[in-house]
Amino acid sequence: MSEDKWRIVAGPREYTTGLDGEDILVGWAWDIEPVDGGDRRVVRVEVAGGAPPPTELFPALRAKGKPMVADSLADEAPPKRIVVSSSGIVPT
Repeated sequence: MSEDKWRIVAGPREYTTGLDGEDILVGWAWDIEPVDGGDRRVVRVEVAGGAPPPTELFPALRAKGKPMVADSLADEAPPKRIVVSSSGIVPT
């Protein structure tokens, strides 16, 4: 496993409207920053409406999306948004 380049520094903050103004079931915003210093950014985890997400995602959703954010901390450029839907997880 590669070493994390980012760390979670705050969150989650809950919200119910997506970035594009669409309704979502629930969303959580997590603040992250580079481990070697630099500007913070926000990763939003959004649970889409419609059919429920796959049951294997339930533990991560009970943790308010933190495992999904943690999975991206080794990336050079973590996603700004992680959408969870009946199709699974889509980072953007």
